[in-house]
Amino acid sequence: MFVESERFNQLVLRLFHTELEAVYEEYNMGKDRDRSKVYEATLSALFPQHPYGISTIGLGEHLKKPLRWWL
Repeated sequence: MFVESERFNQLVLRLFHTELEAVYEEYNMGKDRDRSKVYEATLSALFPQHPYGISTIGLGEHLKKPLRWWL
């Protein structure tokens, strides 16, 4: 009980982001990493005309229009 009371003693509640905002933030964080840039360039070079050529999170255009971009 003591451990739980310390955890909730000075509780700070924050609003949660919507799922799309969280995904968009992950997308932006990935754009800043060198290894992500290399990974995306490798995928697009290996699979230029295939959906495998796009990273799992998609492109910026996909996040702006998230509904059924794969169809």
